[in-house]
Amino acid sequence: MASKKKLIKKIGGLQTDTLNELTGETGQPTQAAPQEDTVQALEQENQRLQQIRQELEAELAQAQTSPAVDTVETDKLRLELEQLQTEKARLDLSMTELEDELKEQMEKNRQLETKANNTPNQDRTQQLQSEIQRLEIELTAERNRNTAAENDKKELEAKVEAQKDAAEKISALEQELTTSKETQAKAQNDFEAQLAALQTEKDSLATTLQELKENQGVEDVEKLKEDLLATKQQVNDLVEQNKNLVEENARSQKDIGEVLLSAKREANKIVEDAKIEANHLINTAQLEFLNIGNRAKVISNQVEESRAEVLAIYDELQDRLKRLSGFDA
Repeated sequence: MASKKKLIKKIGGLQTDTLNELTGETGQPTQAAPQEDTVQALEQENQRLQQIRQELEAELAQAQTSPAVDTVETDKLRLELEQLQTEKARLDLSMTELEDELKEQMEKNRQLETKANNTPNQDRTQQLQSEIQRLEIELTAERNRNTAAENDKKELEAKVEAQKDAAEKISALEQELTTSKETQAKAQNDFEAQLAALQTEKDSLATTLQELKENQGVEDVEKLKEDLLATKQQVNDLVEQNKNLVEENARSQKDIGEVLLSAKREANKIVEDAKIEANHLINTAQLEFLNIGNRAKVISNQVEESRAEVLAIYDELQDRLKRLSGFDA
């Protein structure tokens, strides 16, 4: 009899413990733990009930075979066992429902994540990434243009150096022309001095010849004539030399002048071309840098706006996931 009472008490305590674990002290299903923990607890409780059920069935079988078993108490024990089986079936059903609910919630979470990954904002981000790649291509092209501009700059510097060399040549030619003029002037002065001296000598010989004609014989006159002719020949030779010198000097000055004029024209052309090309390169580079700066600023603003939109959508999805999982943000 004591064994039967002990068995009935054990069944009643088991039912009370099971009911408290499932409903809590208030009699309502608990929401404090996550659904995964609830399912795990139900599985553990189910295993425990299975073990206790086996023990009760064994004790019931033993009580039925015992000669001292009371039929009323045996029926009561059987009724308690049936109630326990009913409670176990209800527990199995609750566990199945919770598992289905958990699977449904996990599917919703997966759909939300898929929707978040396929949001139009992602398309916007991809569009911005494509725009950034396009800008990088333009920057690469601009670097290439800058390299070409640097090469043009070096070529321009070479032209400036050539102009400098031309200026030095012009200066040397001008110095040579000045020296030539000075040499010509000196030669002209020397010629005029020699010519004056010969003219004086000629006049002196003519005077002497006249005097000899008056005072001496024919032989002396002939000798003076020869001297006079020789002096005239010297004068003519000097005149011819001076003429050749003047012509040579004129040709030299003409050649130097032509070279000087050509050099000046070439130098002026080099300088003018260099100025035009330099201004063109500077204006083109300034315009390109201005356009790239504006495009980079627009892209930067778009990236910042997209980043803010992505963060806002991400925070909203996080809040939804927390609420759906039973957590409050």
